[in-house]
Amino acid sequence: MVSLPSTTGENKKSIKNCFFLLALICGLSAAGSTYMYLNKATTNTTSTLKPLVIVKTDIPARTVIAASQLELKDIPIQGYPQGGFSTIQNVVGSVALLNLSAGDLVVSSMVERPSPQSNGDGLLTGSTAALTVPNGKRAVAIPIGLVSGVGYAIRLGDHVCLGDNRY
Repeated sequence: MVSLPSTTGENKKSIKNCFFLLALICGLSAAGSTYMYLNKATTNTTSTLKPLVIVKTDIPARTVIAASQLELKDIPIQGYPQGGFSTIQNVVGSVALLNLSAGDLVVSSMVERPSPQSNGDGLLTGSTAALTVPNGKRAVAIPIGLVSGVGYAIRLGDHVCLGDNRY
């Protein structure tokens, strides 16, 4: 008959001590790794700064922007918005297409260089759609339905002749 070694209370204690020691080592390793990661993440890395035009005072929509309404702020180049302006001179004289609040970033989609005439008090006459029509061109709104739109086959960007045979 084969006899198996009996587990005594002393063997159980040594197994528990081994597991406790293993858990302690894993915990210390995790705490050390976390500390090193967070310490590296919070150190200031030097980044290149680039000036960005921001709004100093509220600018109503459809008004000409003056230099006194703008200021420059340096921001990291990694967070620079697409279409952002780096000099105030690039924005002065443009028209705000929407209401701009103090602290807003100024990007190219928010402003337009005007060609329409103003009514003398800085407000532009006409609609904001007129700001996007190139000089020498005309914009005409034509209602399109199922029949007049040839079964909705006409899509955005299609050129349609309206009685002028130059196309």
